[in-house]
Amino acid sequence: MQVQLIQHTKRHFMKKFTILLILALAAAPLLKAQEGVKIGLRFAPIVAFTSITNEAGNDLPGTTVSSRLGYSYGLMATYGFTDNYGIYTGVHIVNKGFSRTDVGDSLTSTQKVTATTVEIPIALRGRSNEIGNGIYINGLFGISLDVKAAYKNEFTGSNPVTGELGNGTTKDLALINPLTASFLFGAGADWYVDRVGTFNFGLIFHQGLVNLNSQKNFNNLEVIKVSYLSLDLAYLF
Repeated sequence: MQVQLIQHTKRHFMKKFTILLILALAAAPLLKAQEGVKIGLRFAPIVAFTSITNEAGNDLPGTTVSSRLGYSYGLMATYGFTDNYGIYTGVHIVNKGFSRTDVGDSLTSTQKVTATTVEIPIALRGRSNEIGNGIYINGLFGISLDVKAAYKNEFTGSNPVTGELGNGTTKDLALINPLTASFLFGAGADWYVDRVGTFNFGLIFHQGLVNLNSQKNFNNLEVIKVSYLSLDLAYLF
């Protein structure tokens, strides 16, 4: 029943995202006519970095954590209130995760965790004057509000929630917090092509500020924070 509910939620969300994308594409000519407003599409491969500690901020004995590759995609928008300063926002679907190994006295267990979140960044964006051939340097910093959408944990050795021995998979969405936040900052470049649009490239670091895991539903006091570096590739109408 839980798996069916998650699958239904994911299908419902993707349907809403598709409708949003169609509306954005239909509105693009109007938005382009408004000075300072640009909307576009974004895709980014990411590398996730995860810290797992106790509440005192100390590493857990016998626990090792590995980075994992992921991806992010969605809509982005910028509003320039001057030629050099503006606001960056959007709606991004992010697939991120980590792998961990816990070595005990008589048992070694592993977890491969994947979390999907809907992230809404709000950032201040600065842009240089044109340095030549339609190229501008930009930078940004701000925050992102991250809403949970899906969760998957493939484990071996023991169940991370119940402690029962065995292998398996859980997709219980209650195991992650419904809302987290990140601090983001980075730099990149815009390339404006007349009558085509603006191509955007950037490296953005997203520093996780809030626990990904729900301590209450995991029945432990671990602090798991996921950060990631994204290589942003975007097209603005």
